[in-house]
Amino acid sequence: ASRAATLAQRVSNRVGGRSFQAFDVLAAAQAAAGQYDDAVRTGEQAVALARQAGQAALVQQLEARVALYRQRQPFIESRP
Repeated sequence: ASRAATLAQRVSNRVGGRSFQAFDVLAAAQAAAGQYDDAVRTGEQAVALARQAGQAALVQQLEARVALYRQRQPFIESRP
């Protein structure tokens, strides 16, 4: 999980902080690595960028993930 957080950080750095998707992935990786405070901050950045992009439905999903990180829980996407 720590390696995932490192790789996700690199991706986020390369896109220059403009991609809510990159911040979302980074936040999930941070939470999976137990870095919940970082995940909350990063997730909040994803929310702000998604809001600026007019992605209202996605904003709700991202806010729900940030709520998980605040509760010290990782986001685990379930597959159909």
